[in-house]
Amino acid sequence: MFTYRPLATSGLLLAAVLLLIPGCLERKETIRVDRDGSIRIRVEIEGDPGDFVGGDALPNKHTGWKTQDEIETDDDGKEKQHRIATRKFAAGQPLPDSYADPDGPQYGIALMFPTALEIERRSDGTYYHFKRVYEARAQARYSIHRELLKDIFKELEELTGKDPAELTDEERTRVVEILRLLEAFKRAEYVMAGAEALEDEWPQHYGLLLRQALMDHFQRADTAELVELLGQPDSPERDDSINTFGDELIAGARDVLRRELVELSVPPHQIELFFDAHDEEKARRAITEDLDDETWEVRVEMPGEIVAHNGTDRDETGVIWGFPGKVMYDRDHVLMVTSRVMRGAGRQPRPRGEQEDTD
Repeated sequence: MFTYRPLATSGLLLAAVLLLIPGCLERKETIRVDRDGSIRIRVEIEGDPGDFVGGDALPNKHTGWKTQDEIETDDDGKEKQHRIATRKFAAGQPLPDSYADPDGPQYGIALMFPTALEIERRSDGTYYHFKRVYEARAQARYSIHRELLKDIFKELEELTGKDPAELTDEERTRVVEILRLLEAFKRAEYVMAGAEALEDEWPQHYGLLLRQALMDHFQRADTAELVELLGQPDSPERDDSINTFGDELIAGARDVLRRELVELSVPPHQIELFFDAHDEEKARRAITEDLDDETWEVRVEMPGEIVAHNGTDRDETGVIWGFPGKVMYDRDHVLMVTSRVMRGAGRQPRPRGEQEDTD
């Protein structure tokens, strides 16, 4: 699958034409629930080394996980990183609802997956109810622009399937104009998120005026330089110049918003609150875009016999869910399984090949 990956830190969609390259993380997680309520989790993540930097939070030693990383290089020189992370939780110990540090800036904007185990003792045995909720990621407010501009997107897909240096000047200009429009729409959502954070303090038209100022800024931008850069052969110098162009355009947009806020006589503390909410939405969106092409395989091993589940598959020892990141768009994705240990049942057998963890 092809995905937008920003050059360096500019995050400018205008450069996406250069970067429609495969890139995703494959996540596999095994969760073993023991009869006493203790839980062991093993996470395996595989992808390009660059996919491990930025984006969604991943399990690491700073948040209590034991981790091991390996990088393999194939015959073509392409690197693949593989991370294994493990963690044990005692009976009754809260389970993680994110891989982000609860005290860090990513918590709350990273992927959230509250996880819980309930143990219920009944006359016919002990029931174990496992539930994990992958919380919804906002998508409709962004994807609606793709739907409304679907004809433009079709044209864009045809053009971005080629090396930009092979396009005509007219085609490169069209690509840049389309991407500039789409980037403006996306950033307008960040503006509205900032305005929504102050809806009890501001009249409605403040947010609309800010949105229009942003759209005007993108419309006025002179993109001739970028069109010319896209016609040059691939080189680090060209990419640096594209990044500089993007950084300056985005910085200019922020200046425009700040000037508009000052002209509206918005108090300084409200201006900062606006940008805090604006930037939080921007960071949240970047993570959501990264999740778009990632895949999950979650396996839950339960004590006793499986009573019911909503998994996609199961075998003798557990239930399996396989799903792409897109299932979280605008809706929660819920994993549930219930098992029962009959009264008088012996010790739960350990799956073949698994060694006792003495840590």
